[in-house]
Amino acid sequence: MNFVKLSLISSLLCFNISAMAGWSSGGGELLRDQINPWFLANTKTVKYCIQIDEKNFGITLDSARSKVQKSILFWKDQLKDLAYSNPPDSKNDFRLGTQNFIEENCSSDTDLVFQLGTLTDEQKQRLVQIDDLIGVTIRTDYDKVNLKGKGFIYIAPEQGPLKPVSSDIIQNMWSTEDGVFLFPVLIHELGHVFGLRHDDNVEFMSEDFVEDLLAKSSISLQMMIYKNFIEGDWKNYSLFVFNPFKQIKEIFIYSCSYIPIEAQKNRTLATKNINREEDRTAISNRFFGIDSNGICSRQRIADGKFIVEAIYKNNKEWQLVGEMDLKSTAYGFNDKTPVSLWLTKEQTVFQGLSQDNDKVPMASMITELLYKGDYVTKDQKIKRKMILTAKPSGIKNVTGTMDGDVHTGL
Repeated sequence: MNFVKLSLISSLLCFNISAMAGWSSGGGELLRDQINPWFLANTKTVKYCIQIDEKNFGITLDSARSKVQKSILFWKDQLKDLAYSNPPDSKNDFRLGTQNFIEENCSSDTDLVFQLGTLTDEQKQRLVQIDDLIGVTIRTDYDKVNLKGKGFIYIAPEQGPLKPVSSDIIQNMWSTEDGVFLFPVLIHELGHVFGLRHDDNVEFMSEDFVEDLLAKSSISLQMMIYKNFIEGDWKNYSLFVFNPFKQIKEIFIYSCSYIPIEAQKNRTLATKNINREEDRTAISNRFFGIDSNGICSRQRIADGKFIVEAIYKNNKEWQLVGEMDLKSTAYGFNDKTPVSLWLTKEQTVFQGLSQDNDKVPMASMITELLYKGDYVTKDQKIKRKMILTAKPSGIKNVTGTMDGDVHTGL
């Protein structure tokens, strides 16, 4: 049984067993109010603390504290952009991420504990198959009157007795570049605290995101994280707002016949698995007009255009290959509800709403836009029909026609 399946089974077992004893995880929708955000606008302050096994986890407390703080700021900033069902000046305030998060020493009154490589004996007993567990968010208590939760986020260490046993995980998963991969994992787990379930429409929140990120075969995803969280600026991410007339997230999709310059700094990224996409790369290069001298290409969205660039032999600079204009009106979009609230019979937070365990949509988001147009190379020699599906955070899929055939995943 492979690593992803083991982790999925572990999460499901953890949810089913723990939930019956008062615990709930953040991924599913099995038990009504257990999907609720832990903190709503009526909660003004959230007290959190950090416990870390510095010897085995992989980074220091100071470094971990920086990642935790950034993950909190990340969501507070992103959640401002959701289209909430009730405006802030109405009698009901559905906004999320409005709290002041304050770090303190851990106590029984702490609202949220970040447990980095540490578990209590009770937690070890209640979390089944912890040998396969990388990260999990557990709500241990819930105030049904004030709709406020309490619990912990556990992240497994890279060494020691709690290290995941799977051989499919990259080595030094947290100490690599001082925690470059820990930051997005914290984003994923903290997303559950804010009420986001596993959702392929929201960047970082897919069910297998953590496993996919840390798998030895995930060279493309690791490069994207490496590029954006070391060399780029994580504040540029836009998970919920889509404005096609301005720069959408500048996101890179690499396709290389060698380890890119950006990845050479981090040998963890230099895996042999990059060769398995050679066939797809050849088709993609021919479609976009990248000749045999091209050794590395990338796709990005910037300034209202889909852009393809390449590095050629004996030239380390990116060269424009071709582009497609995205400034025309998008042909379609999906409107989704990423966060919902199950009202308890006891709640006193929201006025005028039914209190018989009804599910209330708190906010909506546009998940993707679809563009149809012509991809044209810089030298005008190639012009191909293309469909681009984009998310607020960047490219989702590219499909085009070439020699009478339809190619997807270009």
